[in-house]
Amino acid sequence: MINDPLITVAGFVVALWLLRSWSADARHHRRTGISRPYAFPGASFAPTGLSLSGAGLAIALVLTYSIAEWALGAHTLQSTVSLWQIPAILSAPVIEEIVFRGYLVIQSKGRPLLILSILLSSALFAIIHPYGWQVTIPESFFDFANWSIHLNPDLPFRLTTLYLFVLSLLCFALRFHPRNPNRSLLPCFCAHFAANIAVLCIKSLQGFVS
Repeated sequence: MINDPLITVAGFVVALWLLRSWSADARHHRRTGISRPYAFPGASFAPTGLSLSGAGLAIALVLTYSIAEWALGAHTLQSTVSLWQIPAILSAPVIEEIVFRGYLVIQSKGRPLLILSILLSSALFAIIHPYGWQVTIPESFFDFANWSIHLNPDLPFRLTTLYLFVLSLLCFALRFHPRNPNRSLLPCFCAHFAANIAVLCIKSLQGFVS
C-alpha cells in the first residue's frame, strides 16, 4: 500500500464522495422502487440483520486467518501499517466493493457467466493487493519509468491472497443472498469494513502499526 499522505487522503475523499453518491441512489430506489439511470451498482438498502451477520462473519474470517498465521509462524512476517495508511484502509471497502462486487460482476447473462465473473473478480481482487508485491516508487511519484514491481510469493503472500479471495466470496454471498433481493452492496460494505478494522486492531495489538 502506498504510504503517501496526499494519495491516501485523496483516496479517502474519493471514497466519501462515492459513498455519498451511492447513498443518494439508494435513497431514490427506496422512495420510488426503481433505480436511477446510471445509478451505482447495488445502490439499494438491505436488511440490517444481513449486514450485521456479514460483519460478524468477516471478523470470524479475520480471526481464522490470524490463527493460521500464528500456527504457521508467519505472524512475524506481516507488513507494518503506518498511520498515514489508515485512511486508505477505511476507504477501501467503499471503492473496492463498488468496483469488484459491483461493476466487475455480470448478472444478466445467465448463472454460468455470473459464477465465472464472481471467481475471476475474486481472484483479481486477491492478487492485486500489494502484499508480496515489492514496489519501488521514485521520489517523484509520476516518474513512471523508474517504478519497479516484483512479486515475492512467500508464505504470508499466499495466506493473505487466500484470505482476500475468501473475503471476496463472502461479500458476493451477501450480495446475492436470498434475503437481499435488490442485490444491495450495503452488506458488502459492512463486511469489508469490519474485516479491515479487525485486521487493523490485530496488527495494533501485535505491534505492526507505527
